[in-house]
Amino acid sequence: HHKFAAQHRTREFQEADEVNLLNEEDMHIFGLRPMADPLELVCCNACRKPIKASQYAAHSELCKSFSSGLEVNLEHLSPAVDKKPPRKERK
Repeated sequence: HHKFAAQHRTREFQEADEVNLLNEEDMHIFGLRPMADPLELVCCNACRKPIKASQYAAHSELCKSFSSGLEVNLEHLSPAVDKKPPRKERK
């Protein structure tokens, strides 16, 4: 089944009327020959998403800043389960 699907995709690419070009801002991610270059993926430790190895450093910085901001926001939103209630003052 996978072999047939791969053959079908290859035939579609060969019969395509126009080239599917990458946007200029995506070139640094996918490289000059995305269909020919090997795809090397790594797993992000923070979000567990597969990331292209060459883009890991940039993703890691974004993911780290996003997750730290998310933790801060969640701290403010979640009820304090582990914290003791404040002591009542004596009169």
